[in-house]
Amino acid sequence: NAPASNNERSRSEPSRISRRLQTIIDRSKFSTIDQPEEDDQSTTKTVELTKDDEQTVTKGRKRKVPVPPVTERQLRGRKLRKT
Repeated sequence: NAPASNNERSRSEPSRISRRLQTIIDRSKFSTIDQPEEDDQSTTKTVELTKDDEQTVTKGRKRKVPVPPVTERQLRGRKLRKT
């Protein structure tokens, strides 16, 4: 009796996975349906960036986090480790 139940499980498992994949594929299809493919040039317009725009663009990417000053406790710990 055990092999039969095993068989059923292995049969139902992939179908569940493929069903999930199918829904993902369907969704991705729907998201691209409303954009005709010939419209490629219109999406890649060259936009002149002013200096203000450039700053806002780089602000998100290059973020310099200020290094917190070393506390006395940290220094004490390092001294102890060195000796």
